[in-house]
Amino acid sequence: MKLRIKAMVIAVCRVVLPAVVGAVALAGCNGGKTDLSDGGDRLDVAVSIEPLRYFVSAIGGDSVNISVVMPRGADPETFEPGVTAMKKMHSADVLLTTGLLPFEKRIESAGSESTLRFGVSDGVRLIYGTHDAAHHGHSAASGGETHAHGEADPHVWSSVENARVIAVNVVDALVSADPEHGGYYRERGRVLQARLDSLSGAWHQRVAPKAGDAFVVWHPALSYFARENGLRQIALNVDNKENSSLRLRDVIEEARSQGARTLFVAKGVNPAQTVTVAAELGVRPVEIDVMSSDWEEEMEKVVNAVAAPAH
Repeated sequence: MKLRIKAMVIAVCRVVLPAVVGAVALAGCNGGKTDLSDGGDRLDVAVSIEPLRYFVSAIGGDSVNISVVMPRGADPETFEPGVTAMKKMHSADVLLTTGLLPFEKRIESAGSESTLRFGVSDGVRLIYGTHDAAHHGHSAASGGETHAHGEADPHVWSSVENARVIAVNVVDALVSADPEHGGYYRERGRVLQARLDSLSGAWHQRVAPKAGDAFVVWHPALSYFARENGLRQIALNVDNKENSSLRLRDVIEEARSQGARTLFVAKGVNPAQTVTVAAELGVRPVEIDVMSSDWEEEMEKVVNAVAAPAH
């Protein structure tokens, strides 16, 4: 049973929340419930990956405890859930996944019978084929193909358009699992949508002049961002492994022919090849963490890099 929200605090939050956008607003009215410092009466929500924590935290506030199934540093496309992951599943009231990563299909059948399971990608216009070998190293206008050819790109959180859809799905999931506090979740969902609208306008204004430009990324993790902004993504590889010298040369030549001036890398991934590509293109690598729970900060890095004037 969840603790009840104090009526007076709810009233304050309903006045303050719609008037404020941003992370401060989302955190500021976390006090909409009574003291939950022990976490005993919160909804236990398990999310498959760190980026989903951002949305659940923003919408669930102090009404939820969040655990992440996949540990930081693991590769979501090769991760195999172990005992620790299964324990998180069994203690969860709710499980939220993208529904697109291989390990998610395995954990969706785990957990207790009472665990409610929801996919946050429902309603997202998916991109296909970016992780197939046939697309390795090739750019795609607007980020990829939108018809069902190959596997769906699982990095659905990498655009504001998709973030809006994810936020709606998270609200629906939390309300279904905890209808007693449905008003609280919906209110915070509206605040998050306002924040996403603000970010969308600001980011689009900055990136719009770069429409048609290409960027290089160590892995095709920004397909939805590319589509949303009319950019071209060139992936160094699809499996985070070292390319052959011939393949690397092909990628460099394509990037050069497309005039790519931005190189996104992940910390510790293919450092030698990163140095080679950066030197060949004459660019400074931009380190991003697409698996971070701080979705807004990481997307801001991407926008800053793409919008930066050419040197």
